[in-house]
This record gives sequence, C-alpha cells and structure tokens, in this order.
Amino acid sequence: MARFFIDLENKGISSLYGVKVINSFDRSIYPEQASAGFQKEDMALSWRIEELQAGQKKRFQVIYKCETATPRAVCRAAVELADGRRVTDETSLEITAAPEPEKTPTMPEIEAPSEDLRLSVVGLRNPVAVGNYLTYDIRVINNGTIPYRQLRLTAVVPEGMAPNPLGTSPPELFKIDGQTIRFDPIGDLPAGKTFTYRVRVRALRVGTYRFRVELTSPMLPQPIAQEAETEVF
Repeated sequence: MARFFIDLENKGISSLYGVKVINSFDRSIYPEQASAGFQKEDMALSWRIEELQAGQKKRFQVIYKCETATPRAVCRAAVELADGRRVTDETSLEITAAPEPEKTPTMPEIEAPSEDLRLSVVGLRNPVAVGNYLTYDIRVINNGTIPYRQLRLTAVVPEGMAPNPLGTSPPELFKIDGQTIRFDPIGDLPAGKTFTYRVRVRALRVGTYRFRVELTSPMLPQPIAQEAETEVF
C-alpha cells in the first residue's frame, strides 16, 4: 500500500469557484481508499469544490495498492478552474517485486496517521462515594479523511472498582474478564464520525484510581491509550 496526499492552497486574495481536483494514476497502482466525496473516472479520481476561499487549504488523500513492479509508478494531480486555468504536479515511486508469493489479506493493513484518530475518556461522576456507581464516557473520533477499520477497544478497570455489565454499552458487544472489558471491533468508522462507548463500574474502596482504555487497529502504527483519574471517598 502507498499513501499519497494532494495539498491544495488558494494563495490569491479572492475566492476561487468551481474548482476541480483530479488525481490520475498509472496502471501499476490502483486506488483502494480515498477522501470522501470523490468521483471515479477513467484511470482517475476527482473532487469538486464549490468555493475555495483566499488563504484556504484543502488536503485529499488516496491510498493505492501496488499492482505491478515498475521503476516508476506515477501519481499525478491537476487542478482545473472554472475559467480554464490548470495547475499540475506529479510524484512517483518504485515498486519492487515481492521476494516470495504472499497470500492476499482479506483486509489490507494500511497504516494511517494516528493523529487523525482521537480517543477520549471522561468519568461522568468524580469524586464518587464508596458503594456508588460511576460511568466512564469513551469516544473515538475520526478526524481524518478516510475510514478506519477494525477498531478494537479494551478497558481496564482498576482494583478498588468492579465492572458492571448493566450500563456498559454497546450492549452484548463486550466480554468481561476480571478487571478487563474487551469490546468487539468496529467494522468501519467513517471520516468525520464518532463512536461512543460507556463503561459502568461500582466503587468498592476509598482511594485514587486510574481507569485506562486502549484502542488498536491494523491501520494504526501503534495503540492509542488514554486514562481518567477518579477519587473515591
């Protein structure tokens, strides 16, 4: 897999209208994922921007599967304006033959920028008295331009608290193993969308505790983790 970015900026002093962005490619590569809103054309993808304001920037992303070995696989970008003006640029990469035949994976393991994905956890009641219940609100936010796949969340409830299946959600999509709660993977989190989990616990002992969550995916270079501190009195 190879990831290309098209960065567009209006450096003028007035808005540009009817802007068309075109990404064309060689037959040695084929698009697998792209920023939302694209149109498929013959050996090209395109996006339309109704208005690009002065100083405004736009970024488009395309992830290609390398199909054929070649010393120079070219990926081209063009911007067409309503008045007929056109700006172009291109880049290339070398595709080498695999040393051994490999099985085609059912799900391409594409590493995407982890900064595009945001994980947050907040205790909805803090501090909390011994014997009372507390809910942690956990949100996974996709701020990127491509969907994230196979996102898997694991929550670790600290000693001094007990997981409670009632109030933990999504219901029937998790398993509790001692102090650890493992949620079934999210098949697809589209760009710009948020997925929310809830974990319900009961405070057992006085103390300061740290509730931890970890998010993994084949598309992430490394897991993302967050913690929330809770005071039990």
